[in-house]
Amino acid sequence: MTPAAGRSPPRGIDMGRGKTPGAPQPPSSRALTAGGHTTPIAGRTDTVDVAVSSLGGTGVPMGNGCAYTFYDAPSAVSVTPAAQLSGQNVAISGTCLLDATAVVLSSGLTQAPATFVHLPPTQILAVVPAVLPGRYSVLVTAPGGTDTAGPPTLLVL
Repeated sequence: MTPAAGRSPPRGIDMGRGKTPGAPQPPSSRALTAGGHTTPIAGRTDTVDVAVSSLGGTGVPMGNGCAYTFYDAPSAVSVTPAAQLSGQNVAISGTCLLDATAVVLSSGLTQAPATFVHLPPTQILAVVPAVLPGRYSVLVTAPGGTDTAGPPTLLVL
């Protein structure tokens, strides 16, 4: 490939690893856009296609490698029933629960993981772990973080 008359091939392109001193730099006019909207939608998981634009053109998103997923923090708001025995099921309701990776009962001093399955994106079915009777906070963890701001409580009988 021969460079256009009077132009040299690009050198010293900064891809986050530093610039080569004295080397020409690419044009500063570039943008990263996310298909259709630029702010995450609170209370839900949101996936958008991503395109990179510069003076040289715009990349076209092709497949899952060009998608960005925003995960809002999970928000567990209720546990049904509010009192249950160890080994029995409880339903946890809230938002952003679909991709949950952990459900933990916390007494403040101890934490016990619960086994669980996903139901609709707003509900989890969990088995109360073997713990001492008492009141426990129900903490849900998902890619967006752990719900620790006012999680629901469960009375273990």
